[in-house]
Amino acid sequence: MRLKTSWAVCAVLLFFMSEATASFFSDSIRSVAAAFSERRATDQAPTCTLSADEALVRTIELLSAGRQAEAEGLIKSAVKTYRDDIRILFAKAVIDRSRWCNKDAAQVWFAMARKAQENESLSRAAWLSMQLDQYKDVEKNMAELIRLSDEHPDEIFLLWIGAIQCREQSKRVRVSPNMKQDMAELGRQRYEKLLKKFRLGPVMVHQTYANILAETLKDYEPALEHRILAVSMEANSWSLYGMGNTLVSMGKNEWGCAVLARVVRRNPYDAKYVNRLGDALYNMARYDEALEKYYTSVKLKPREGYLWEDLGDCLNKLGKKKEMFKAYQRAVELRYDGALGDLGWCYHYGHGVEKNGQKAFELYWLYADKTDSIFARYKLGDCYSEGIGVEKDLLKAREYYEEAVALNPKHTEALNLLAWDLATSKDESLHDYPRAVELAKRSIALDENNYNLDTLAVAYLKNKQFDEAVQTVERIIAYWQSQHPGNPVPAGRLKRLERYKKFQQDAEGSL
Repeated sequence: MRLKTSWAVCAVLLFFMSEATASFFSDSIRSVAAAFSERRATDQAPTCTLSADEALVRTIELLSAGRQAEAEGLIKSAVKTYRDDIRILFAKAVIDRSRWCNKDAAQVWFAMARKAQENESLSRAAWLSMQLDQYKDVEKNMAELIRLSDEHPDEIFLLWIGAIQCREQSKRVRVSPNMKQDMAELGRQRYEKLLKKFRLGPVMVHQTYANILAETLKDYEPALEHRILAVSMEANSWSLYGMGNTLVSMGKNEWGCAVLARVVRRNPYDAKYVNRLGDALYNMARYDEALEKYYTSVKLKPREGYLWEDLGDCLNKLGKKKEMFKAYQRAVELRYDGALGDLGWCYHYGHGVEKNGQKAFELYWLYADKTDSIFARYKLGDCYSEGIGVEKDLLKAREYYEEAVALNPKHTEALNLLAWDLATSKDESLHDYPRAVELAKRSIALDENNYNLDTLAVAYLKNKQFDEAVQTVERIIAYWQSQHPGNPVPAGRLKRLERYKKFQQDAEGSL
């Protein structure tokens, strides 16, 4: 009875704990479980028949040949046999840490390596990695870890843990875009250096390097090469998912769909896999099929906000505005910041709900405050420019348009909106026609469409480049004809061309 009562008290206490405290206890319990499991698994491993030096050399040979699973078995035996050898402990920790699912287990061996004194560099690196996994003094600890690696260029495992930590820090949510990019670039350098140490290289080097290339640096071609290598070594669900995910990101949706469908057949109850298959179908405009996958994913994991946002996007494509609004609203209720802009957009334009400028502005502002969203910033620019939910302020609007472009100088819509504001702002002191032309041209180079062509035509006209303005209106007409073959050109576009030609003739006559 006493045991049952104790468990009941614990359950009640856990229920009433704050989210942060519950998370702490959960992490602690998981770490203890990992330590117990690791020690037990190591104790059950066969005794290593090689010397410690021979075991390390053979481990590296297996890794170099792309046989990571065999290397893991050998190093486990070596740890059992040479429990006090810091080189063995550190190698075991790094190899475990390379597999993200073994992150907690790796801490067991890092902690033991940290206490060993035979190799000060490895002991220090073990401590630094443990600190970085808790996101403590990231810049300082990362710099020291890289310095240690550079001072000991022959220590493969020291180089590897530096590369792993670059990936860890680049995928954090609450860091600036510049820091993510810097860590990813550093990770690229470390993995390239690491790969030169191997003939082929372990599966997790290729997999994690591909993650950095594809997910942060958006360098998809080389990422796909490493995905293929990873699958050739271990054709597991996670490696196949990585390949399918990269194919979808590259726009190769049919191939990505085929790979992801295979993953989902193996893992029909994994919401992440099902959702990504939905993305591939969505990108191919197979919205009904995508919708089924998105509904399945939110049923499997109903408290995951990004899944609700994706469901909302698909419902939007199918014209189901009310259901779309509810999906976005649910995502925001689940504290998924990415859906704040979607919900603001609904209130802004009255999609699935009555228009409410004030709510739209508040949601855009919150989205910009919580994230590095470009969309949030240029929509705030629109709000200030048009007086939507806030008092009109053209200078404030300009600041947000500039901020959006500063965040991503290759964002076509942000470039176009800033160019339009530079050319047409009601505050003449904010006009800069030459810069408007330059930004509009950059926007078109990224994605030619009617909107940015229109901006370029206006910018040319305001800048008194009448020949170029006429040519751009002709491009607008040609673009419209390409999108509506066989249909007559709208009268408004033809009248605009006549008006621009009149400006051109007047300019020529004044010479």
